[in-house]
Amino acid sequence: MHFGEGMRVIGSSNLNDALPFLSLFDLQGIRRRTKAVREKIGRFFEMIINEHLMLREKGQKRKNDFVDVLLDAKNDMGNLESQVCMSSIKAILMEVLMTALDSTSYGIDWAFTELIRHPRIMKKLQDELMRVVGPRRMVEESDIPKLAYLGMVIKESLRLHGLTAFVSRRNRMDISLDGYRIPAGSNITLCSWAVARDPDFWPNAEEFIPERFEKTSPEFKGHDFHYFPFGSGRRICAGMSFGLSVVPLVLAQLVHCFDWRLPHGVSPSGLEMDERFGFIMSRVAHLEATPISRLSI
Repeated sequence: MHFGEGMRVIGSSNLNDALPFLSLFDLQGIRRRTKAVREKIGRFFEMIINEHLMLREKGQKRKNDFVDVLLDAKNDMGNLESQVCMSSIKAILMEVLMTALDSTSYGIDWAFTELIRHPRIMKKLQDELMRVVGPRRMVEESDIPKLAYLGMVIKESLRLHGLTAFVSRRNRMDISLDGYRIPAGSNITLCSWAVARDPDFWPNAEEFIPERFEKTSPEFKGHDFHYFPFGSGRRICAGMSFGLSVVPLVLAQLVHCFDWRLPHGVSPSGLEMDERFGFIMSRVAHLEATPISRLSI
């Protein structure tokens, strides 16, 4: 619950970005909400870290999970104050959890909903899964590179439903763009949502067409500036690798193992696709569908 509130605060439009002289007044309450969420999440992470420290003190066998790796790194920083290192650990944990949990689940939700809305595409993907994986076992991670059409579906879903609508940067020097001078230190916001729907780059931009990636295949890493669902450069999304590992596997299993039936009276073309604005772009309406097993395992 605290993470959800944190994502909503981060994604809120802040009047202070446009009018910095108002920042003293916190008219929208964003500073107050941010402080409250930070304290709650901080206490949660302190509890987890303290549990790991207690096990270390008792000499009990540990699983050597991600928190342990961070604590080992902290011990290697002998010249830094402990409090600074502990704050860094909590910041890293928050970054990983907030970028991995919500964004990954929303990415699966968007792609899966588009498949249900387009039975032809669903059938084509199921045929590929049957051809590559077969009916007697589940999809494994090693199968993913062989599933070319699955990759196209995910790329198209991330184009239409990028998990963030904006990418923000700050320029380090004065620049001129189309006759406009942008002084150093300016906050620059790129609307990735609009770029992904620009008909100059994407024919039939509002339609879900995975086949558009058969002949052209822009990378996820932000090198192609008409397609940057995870951002670009050194500040690219920290959870990109995690998402690109989990989303294809989960989506393939959902489609391969089951057919899906919508509630009575709901047609695929009638599914609600409105977006909830925020740091992560989620669907307003929850998807309801009944699985029907289609494998013989």
